[in-house]
Amino acid sequence: MKKIFLWSLLVFVLNGCYKHPENNKQDFSIQDSKVAILCEGNFNWENARLDIWNSQTGEYFDRVFEQANLSALGDVLQSGFHLNNSLYLVVNNSGKLVKVNDEKFTIEVQKTDLISPRYMAEANGRLYVTDLMNNGVMVLDTQHLGRLGFIRNLDSQKTSFQGWTEQVVHWNNYIAVASVSGDVLLIDPVNIETVKRIQTAAGCKYLSVSKEGSLWGISSIDGSSSVFNINTNLSIEKSIDLPEGFNLNQLAYLPDLDCFFTLVDGSLMKFESNTTSFDDWTKIDIAEAVNLYGLGVDPQKNTVFVTDAKDYVSKGQVIVLDSSGTETNRLSTGVIPNGIVILD
Repeated sequence: MKKIFLWSLLVFVLNGCYKHPENNKQDFSIQDSKVAILCEGNFNWENARLDIWNSQTGEYFDRVFEQANLSALGDVLQSGFHLNNSLYLVVNNSGKLVKVNDEKFTIEVQKTDLISPRYMAEANGRLYVTDLMNNGVMVLDTQHLGRLGFIRNLDSQKTSFQGWTEQVVHWNNYIAVASVSGDVLLIDPVNIETVKRIQTAAGCKYLSVSKEGSLWGISSIDGSSSVFNINTNLSIEKSIDLPEGFNLNQLAYLPDLDCFFTLVDGSLMKFESNTTSFDDWTKIDIAEAVNLYGLGVDPQKNTVFVTDAKDYVSKGQVIVLDSSGTETNRLSTGVIPNGIVILD
């Protein structure tokens, strides 16, 4: 009981220290070499935050959304997606999707009636938004975020994951969706319907597309993890099982090097697409890293971004690496930095 009381007191104090936007609207006009750093913030604290780093000038702009709109972004900034001149932000626990201008970061439109959105991809002018609790994929138009359809995942009575969908990518004329129940859904973006379900393993969460056109993915849950790739004939070509007890998180790809980066039990590791065994993977040591959490890449500059969530309540960091894994910069962020979106 004493521990619960002390933790509750800590949460109260830290939450009380969060500064809401001042009544001073900031007129941003950030151009060139922009990297959006998405900070989840704490569950139920309403302290999600959008930061912008100009990798060319070194300028860092914090709390950009709040200052541009004089309002808080919301609760748990899960992911982002860049399309044309807009940045789409998925705010998970607030159940909303916010579309902002990618230079001024002012709100263009927002949809606030989602359940528990996670990730998105685009095809044919439509957004496909996955969800933790809605048992399917929502289809929205990119301009006004109006609902165009809903693709059901699974009968929730047949799986303990109740249709939980995670990362989604546009691949091989399909929208490919990772389903935590243990498969990849392939959606026809023309007719907005599921056309195939490829079985993987429970815990399928992250997807990435290689330069050869293969779809790669990660399945990881309760210490059972594997990496797989699906060829253009829609069959699993390779699957690499990790030793029992290892957990995988995140997946990012650099096409020039034809290699992937992932987090294995909090350590950054790299593997090439022709690898056949976990023994061939390379660990990249990062000095003074506390809690590696998120991952992203800039394929044009061959840059890797790995985030450090620290203790989940204080400010985090983004560590910037070159393609060899050498640190080139370290940035102080908001609470629980997770997603990286390149806005060039």
